[in-house]
Amino acid sequence: MILKSLDWAFLRAQACVHAEGELQDKLHLDLALRQVASTELCSEYGCSAEALAKLQAQGEQLKSEPGLYGSETTAAAINQVWYLDLTISSDEPVVIPPTTLDLRLPVDNTQSLWLPSICTPCKNIRPKGMLEYNTSFTSHICNLAPMGAFFSAEGINKLAFALSDCKNIVNVNIGAYEEEEAARITFTLFSQPLPATNSYRVSLRLDTSTLPVFNALQNITRYYEREVNNDIMPVPEGALEPVYSTWYAFLQNLEEKEIEEQCALAAEAGCKTVIVDDGWQTDDNNRGYAFCGDWQVSTKRFPHMKEHVQRVHALGMKYMVWFAVPFIGSKSQHHEEYKDYCLCFNPRWNAYVLDPRFKKVRDFLVNTFANMVKTYDLDGLKLDFIDEFDMRQADEKAQAYNAERDTQSLPEAVDMLMTEVRAALSAIKSDILIEFRQNYVGPMIRKFGNMFRAHDCPNDTLMNRMTTTDVRAMTGNDRHATAVHADMFIWSPLESVESSSLNFIHTLFAVPQVSPNFKHLNEEHRAMVKHWLTFWHDHRELLMYGQMYALHPEFMYTILGARLGAQEIMVVGSDHTLELFSCPETKELTLVNGAMKTDFVVRLPKSNEQEGAPVTVNTKTYDCLGRLVSEYSLDLSQKIQEITLPKSGYIVMQRS
Repeated sequence: MILKSLDWAFLRAQACVHAEGELQDKLHLDLALRQVASTELCSEYGCSAEALAKLQAQGEQLKSEPGLYGSETTAAAINQVWYLDLTISSDEPVVIPPTTLDLRLPVDNTQSLWLPSICTPCKNIRPKGMLEYNTSFTSHICNLAPMGAFFSAEGINKLAFALSDCKNIVNVNIGAYEEEEAARITFTLFSQPLPATNSYRVSLRLDTSTLPVFNALQNITRYYEREVNNDIMPVPEGALEPVYSTWYAFLQNLEEKEIEEQCALAAEAGCKTVIVDDGWQTDDNNRGYAFCGDWQVSTKRFPHMKEHVQRVHALGMKYMVWFAVPFIGSKSQHHEEYKDYCLCFNPRWNAYVLDPRFKKVRDFLVNTFANMVKTYDLDGLKLDFIDEFDMRQADEKAQAYNAERDTQSLPEAVDMLMTEVRAALSAIKSDILIEFRQNYVGPMIRKFGNMFRAHDCPNDTLMNRMTTTDVRAMTGNDRHATAVHADMFIWSPLESVESSSLNFIHTLFAVPQVSPNFKHLNEEHRAMVKHWLTFWHDHRELLMYGQMYALHPEFMYTILGARLGAQEIMVVGSDHTLELFSCPETKELTLVNGAMKTDFVVRLPKSNEQEGAPVTVNTKTYDCLGRLVSEYSLDLSQKIQEITLPKSGYIVMQRS
């Protein structure tokens, strides 16, 4: 066993290589700390010198407030960035044994924890407080990222962390460590052996900026863009257009004439793309993936596939289809040919999981996808289940060495596969659309897809709000940002339009995907869909490229907003006192009611100066169908007052 320790500021770190015998003598371990100079913090935080000075002044003010910091040591270390570098080396190639990097920090108003994954038995609930240390998640090239943040009761970042190794398997244990009244993070590396090497280096970025935790997470994304992946797949116009999905409305029960009729109604409502999900490749309707892997169009469901795609194109819509990338189903014609080129047989899916370390497998998948796009003039693919490429489920045969493989590293093979897929599809269509789904939305996957969708959450507007916001934090906030899509909206035709509007309102900061059977919607519901898709499209620039903020992460982000130039949109999802026009540049503020209540308490921002003069704004109030409800002038001041909004409606306020 080889140990190295470092203590600094309020943090304690220890690295441990679990080596024994001769291997222990061959390996060298180094643990070094780098502090980012104050002159380099603008680059770390993606801000101007003026904005950095403002952040530092805000930090000094926060230190003087009671409650936020109990420890002078913790308070003295705010608005700093460190890099902890772990290096393992050897004079000859060796298989590095399991290695841990352990970090401990005091619980000083550290009330909650952001992670890139839901770590509770119920996938639809984010823990609202601190998790116990036995909480864990695993990251690798196609599953999440080794990142997170501790934050205060006020939603302010206390310590944001990000490990640089986003390709290989990293197990993360994190949470309250009761034995020491501390918070603890342990990164376990090489739990799955990697090929022999002379050296390995990984860096842990640690950030104590006093930013809202959402913005601290965005800075992690900037770090990953600089250090891990700067080859982000271009995002064409089509990735930023509303989508109609067949999944929730029809599941596997697909038929080309029905899809064309649905697309006509969806196009009229404002959708520009259709994703035809599972079912196009099989006559079977029993769910599961036993028939995946042949990827031939069902002529029973789609007797005229080429002409069908052409007719949808004539509606002004792009056409995408779904693939379960790793699966060769037990009832597919290909399973006999490929079962010896698989990681395992997964009884849950009733399918084999392909092993992309074999060139035969990669060629099969790349050619399958490319031929489908060329043959039917498709505009994109929804590539599903790539997180099943996971050595943790590999059987004994897949774990053993095999000289026929191009690489023994599965993460490396996934990188090779997806690089080949991107190249082949982009050569056919430079504006090809590729959708991935949470949890495979980490920094390396941004090389291979330009549409990242939130995890499945049918009929769950709150989960959709939280997951789309989480993914927004991980995908950039500039013109190179990967397009984040909401999970598809589905609702009961019996619902009120106010209730069903929440699907759109809570995910305004993501590209909408809808999945109702339009024929089951009455005229009012269709008008509601058309209104919100029009509203989203009219404000797309602001919603997708504005300076986004996300408050109250412990409550799944009950205030969301963005500013761009003189415009701002704020979505409120609960009962808050709302500070309006907190940015001096904002001249037009649209406040959207996602709280299913009608009375809101508002005021202008408080300041340390004497109360200023009231501000007069001209207002227009609309209901959830976009109908004008009222128009009046309103005097705002630092004193609280109530305004009235229709449920799922909004008010547009303009000041001179």
